[in-house]
Amino acid sequence: MKTSRLAAAAALMLAAGACQSDLDPGWLVYRDRVLGARVETAADPRVASPAPGDAAVVRWVMAAPPGAAQDRSWTFVLCPAAPYAGGIESCGGPAFTSFAGRGPSPAVAFEVPPAEALKTTDHLALIGAVCSGGEPSVDPTSGVVSCGGGLVHQVALGIGLASDEPNHNPVLGDDRIAFDGRSWPAPAGDACSEGAAPRVAADGAVHTIELTLRGSDRDTYTTATGNPPRAVSVRESLQLSHFATAGELERQYSVVERNDDRDSTAVSIEWIPPPAEEVPAGGLPVNLTFVVRDLRGGLDAATRTLCVTR
Repeated sequence: MKTSRLAAAAALMLAAGACQSDLDPGWLVYRDRVLGARVETAADPRVASPAPGDAAVVRWVMAAPPGAAQDRSWTFVLCPAAPYAGGIESCGGPAFTSFAGRGPSPAVAFEVPPAEALKTTDHLALIGAVCSGGEPSVDPTSGVVSCGGGLVHQVALGIGLASDEPNHNPVLGDDRIAFDGRSWPAPAGDACSEGAAPRVAADGAVHTIELTLRGSDRDTYTTATGNPPRAVSVRESLQLSHFATAGELERQYSVVERNDDRDSTAVSIEWIPPPAEEVPAGGLPVNLTFVVRDLRGGLDAATRTLCVTR
């Protein structure tokens, strides 16, 4: 099914692009990482399932420790997706087009080929490499990527095309995130500048982060279930991933189940600041990034900062 394919593709993209030591928690961002990708149509950025002929863009979600160099370069190819067999997305035919760029955050703008070029294809594959240092290259046939000596993130994303039930990106807006019960706006300059971000002491105290997800932002779609299968209408489930550059997060994932029919669901996670010996005299900026997925190809992300003081 399309839903299962997109969920698996997203997970495999992250496994390929964000590997860490087995000793490090998965939520810890200690070096450059790819956390996900958001598909938008030009006519409506909330629509994650473009139709043939639509202009669209894929924006990759990156994370790195505060102050880390963000000299990133990338290369991608867009192609018809090969039949999915539980592995990473790959090309099932010649590439439609290719892309290359450099900057802090990869973004790939493209036009979905017309229906006559797509034929029976209902998925596209965007495969390639994001490099932190070095120059990227990708073999669209094998999917092998390299960065000429730099840190390589191999990425492969399945892009589902429009159907009778278009998929919309979930929402993680400015009004949805709170720190210790207070609204937590997006970063405004250096986190340790006066008034730019919450300031917390390195005293081992537990702090609470709350993310609010609205039921109205979750699509209802038709899926087959049971034996024999029958079509039923269900509401999307949501998966939240949490990441931090320092301190200790309670867990990496939270889930809003499909049978959660509340108008608004609040997800709370705990964070503990790093010990005082890890905090410089001027304070330690910390980034926390939150990624929400509907497991059907939709995604949204937000980053917040704070300053830890001795």
